[in-house]
Amino acid sequence: MRAADLTKAALIADAREKNIAIRDRLAAGERLTLSLGDGGTVQTIVLMPTYVARIRGDLLAAFEARIAENDHALAELGITP
Repeated sequence: MRAADLTKAALIADAREKNIAIRDRLAAGERLTLSLGDGGTVQTIVLMPTYVARIRGDLLAAFEARIAENDHALAELGITP
């Protein structure tokens, strides 16, 4: 494996770990918030529970897809996650 491939693999593996951590937090039911603004101007938007459930489902699916993409990219480099 070339040094460039090793660096690429490390970046992909790091992204995969982060994606798994976020997916697991979502799956565990960690509270979701929607906020607008920054610093002292942050406003939290309250969402209906059914809408939060749909958002959570969409996010879980998106992170599963990201993890699958990470796995595929690592496999192309000859690495099995």
